Amino acid sequence: MKKILIVINPSSGNQEAKNYAEQLESHLLTSGKEILLYETTEQTDALDIQQMILEIGADTLIAFGGDGTINMCANAIMEADQAVSLGVVPVGTMNNFARMIGMSTDPKKAVQQLEQAATKKVDIGLAGNQYFISSFSVGPIPETVQHVDVETKERFGPLAYLIEGAKMLNDEHTYSFVLKADEKVVEKEYGLLLVTMSDTVLGIESFLPQAAADDGKLEFFGLKKTSLGEKAGLMLKVLKRETDQLDYVDVTKCNELSIRFKESEGVYATIDGDKGPGFPVTLKVLPQALTILVPGEE
Repeated sequence: MKKILIVINPSSGNQEAKNYAEQLESHLLTSGKEILLYETTEQTDALDIQQMILEIGADTLIAFGGDGTINMCANAIMEADQAVSLGVVPVGTMNNFARMIGMSTDPKKAVQQLEQAATKKVDIGLAGNQYFISSFSVGPIPETVQHVDVETKERFGPLAYLIEGAKMLNDEHTYSFVLKADEKVVEKEYGLLLVTMSDTVLGIESFLPQAAADDGKLEFFGLKKTSLGEKAGLMLKVLKRETDQLDYVDVTKCNELSIRFKESEGVYATIDGDKGPGFPVTLKVLPQALTILVPGEE
């Protein structure tokens, strides 16, 4: 790390992200690093971050925020097309990506971990022309997640998503999909479709225990039409790391996945907790294409 861009979402972490960023900046300055702090606004997008990377010739980007902020920074790095390592200090709500890579969800501890960080290469997903670091999903629960406002997130934390998601547990609506996983084409009906490179989903670690961040595979999870009792059973299986042992769940690995609706639904996907692309769309995995900072040996 020589030239470091620190990107801060000032609305994250009860607005404490900037304080944690300044603590890390103070430490890094003592070791002669060149550092630029950049605060995002509601209008900031990946192109703005990409331009900052190129302007200062950054070799490291450290994001202070939630999965949405980290997603934006990852997209910026991939589009910048230069060697930039991504570090994260999780001050969001679910912090899936941080959990996935072994970072503490305590921002103070995460800052300390970055002070002695090592590097690692992980996979990144591509949905159409949009990269994703954690998950791509379709269904009533992901749709409600898109609409959880900042104030509710700050007040209730992860519970905000669970409150909104619980409202949809009785929703029996399913979508008719035409899926092409690598060379296999199938027609399926799912109430929830999820694609990830991680075992952590909605803040739940080991939701898909067979998934790995660096195995070069997309992990597919499809939930068929289920009763409220079956959904409750699913949560028990999640806790036991047995999500692949249910007859109303489909789980598989693939390199590429094309998704379209059998009939037009006017639905958008959710990517890393925010609104994603419409359909049809093709998902790909780029094996070990993103270099990240992870906790080093203590």
